[in-house]
This record gives sequence, C-alpha cells and structure tokens, in this order.
Amino acid sequence: MTSQQHAQKQSLKGRPQTPDQALQKRFGQRIQELRLKHSYSQEELSTRAGLNRTYLSDIERGQGNATLDVMNRLAVALDIGLAQLFLGVSAGPEKPVRILLAGSDATYQTVCHSLNGYDVHLSQQMKEARRLLDESEFDVVVCELEFAQGRMFDFLRLVRGSERHKNVPFITIGAVRADDPSGILHQAMQIAVGALGGSNFFEIAAASESADLGWRLKQSIELLLAGKAV
Repeated sequence: MTSQQHAQKQSLKGRPQTPDQALQKRFGQRIQELRLKHSYSQEELSTRAGLNRTYLSDIERGQGNATLDVMNRLAVALDIGLAQLFLGVSAGPEKPVRILLAGSDATYQTVCHSLNGYDVHLSQQMKEARRLLDESEFDVVVCELEFAQGRMFDFLRLVRGSERHKNVPFITIGAVRADDPSGILHQAMQIAVGALGGSNFFEIAAASESADLGWRLKQSIELLLAGKAV
C-alpha cells in the first residue's frame, strides 16, 4: 500500500457513515447474530445458503450488498422468515437504544455480546442506579430479581416514579425456580409488579449463566420497543 492509499484509507475512517452504509452494517450484524445463535461457522452457513464464504464475510462486516435472492437464501438456511432477518434493523441514522442494566457484572458479561450496538449502562448498586436515572434518559430498563440484595421492587418504584422513565419497558431477569413447578410464584410476581406500574414486566425464565440469555433479552427488548407483547 502506497503512502497516498494509506492516507486515503485513514481519511475514510473518520467519515460518518451514510444512511445506506449504516443500514448495511446493521444488517450484517443481524446476520452474524443469527448465525452465532445457530452455532454455525461462516463456512457452514455459506454452504447451507449456497453462497461463497468470503461473500458472507463481507455481508457480515457491512461491506457486501445482499440481493433479495441472497436474503431469501439466508432466511431459508437459518430456518426463519424473511422478515425476521430485519428484526431490529432500520434505515437511516439513529441514536443507539440506551439500556440501564441493574444487576451484576457477571450478567452484564453474559449479555453484552448479544447487545452489541446498544448503549448499555451497568449499575450494581441502588444509589448508582438512582443517579443514572436522574442524569440520563433510557429507552429500556433491565433489572435482575436479586438486584441490590433483593430490592427489585424498590427499584421498580424508583423507575416508575421518574417522570422520564415512568412508561419505558421494564424487563426483569429471573431464574426458573425449582420450588415453583406450577408457576404460582411467577404469576404472583407478575401481579405484584403490574400493581406497581410494571406493565412491560417480562421475566426471562433462565439463570444469568444461561448461554442464550443475551439472545432472548435482545429479542424481548426489540419486541417491547416495537410495541408488541412478549
């Protein structure tokens, strides 16, 4: 590479993305996310879809254009509908979805890869969570049941008492309880949270170490932001 080519490459790095480039990059991230969810390598997915592996790699990096035929092949290879390829993908420049995650660092590390592209703020203490709610505006609030030594309900009251956050989706991460086979405790918790204004309450029935927790959390966030029930 000549010095002139290197300079041109460096100058391009600093340029803001066009709407088409941003959309292309988000679509590529979506394809990579779906591929990893199925535990496919690029070689495996490209073979299933009848595509060149290098071409698939370019798509995932946001550097390759996917035709309608290619999109359909990918959807079939991933065993999903064509529309699902675009879940969470929108045209035009947009600010990232801001998420307040009230929980442990272990849970954050578990889900952060799946939430790539989101602006996630971790709070491990009630005082810190209160400060973040006062200083910032979030699109979604996620809370572990055991947050702040079991003070999840206090945290929910805090969120719903905030003028700017009283209507944001509130997602609760909870584990399946071995002592609740009939789901009675789960139903009681939903009723209690609903009484406190948690109309967007959603309990993910998986422990924080679950391998697909991040994927299900992201899917729940996308559905709630789209105004759909989960």
